[in-house]
Amino acid sequence: MDHLPYEWLLNFAKDKLKKGGKLIILDLVKAKSLSDHIIWGSAFFPNIIMNSIKMVKLEKMMKMLGKFGKDMASMIHI
Repeated sequence: MDHLPYEWLLNFAKDKLKKGGKLIILDLVKAKSLSDHIIWGSAFFPNIIMNSIKMVKLEKMMKMLGKFGKDMASMIHI
């Protein structure tokens, strides 16, 4: 959701989040000080974890789809 208008993003999140869901925004500003860099850098591992979870779910979905899933996986380079 990089480079999207902030107001649009908040309205989109409001519409899509489940009741009680949480929106986590990482890297909203440019790092200018040492503390900014430390805080910004702390997002590194959660991003890796979230992307790994997403890939596992995508791979499971591709397996469920069988041959069609393999064709799709080759198209998107998984």
